[in-house]
Amino acid sequence: MLYIKKDHEPEALIQAKREGLRHYDDMTTEVKDIVKDSLSAEQGGLCAYCMRRLRPDMQIEHYTPRSISDDATTIDYRNLLGVCPGNKGAAEKFQTCDAHRGNTPLTVDPLKLASVALVRYLPNGTIYSDDEDVNHDLQITLNLNCKQAYLPQGRMAALNGLKQTIHSDCAGKTASKAYIQHLYDTLSQGKNGLLDEYLGILLSYLVKRGAVPPHK
Repeated sequence: MLYIKKDHEPEALIQAKREGLRHYDDMTTEVKDIVKDSLSAEQGGLCAYCMRRLRPDMQIEHYTPRSISDDATTIDYRNLLGVCPGNKGAAEKFQTCDAHRGNTPLTVDPLKLASVALVRYLPNGTIYSDDEDVNHDLQITLNLNCKQAYLPQGRMAALNGLKQTIHSDCAGKTASKAYIQHLYDTLSQGKNGLLDEYLGILLSYLVKRGAVPPHK
């Protein structure tokens, strides 16, 4: 999971509210598509939860579920996230992210750096937290260690790819702190508006190697 810095609310959504939009259920497909584009852009093209690449079938997620929200919260841009379909429609054990979560409230919050900082990774791609509530969110509510969805395997493959890059660039020598920091900064910025899939485990590994993450 990555920290998401919210961008400006799309003008199309602002205008829709001016014209009387009061609830998400009344939002037009055209406005939803614009919102999706905006969410994808500010998330570097990654699902807010599992960090897989967002595709045209991406969903708009409500961090505070609509079932417990007032009308205004359902169209509050800060409450909206872009997520993958999460194998919606498959057996529950195969579902992830919003599809598996349903209307369960979350403790972990991708809009708060301090919350995302509680997320940890093992070399085998397992995501977890030492915080009991956050760990429950990651492993149970969002099902982010679903092997059937290739999530831990995908994270491990991404991590092994990063390790190979470091080994190749440094010709087998110990990587300098400056190199590790440069790699961290480069990955954090992405390329052509896109971040690497499963970026969370990559940045976590680089922090363990000495990279200093932003604090704001």
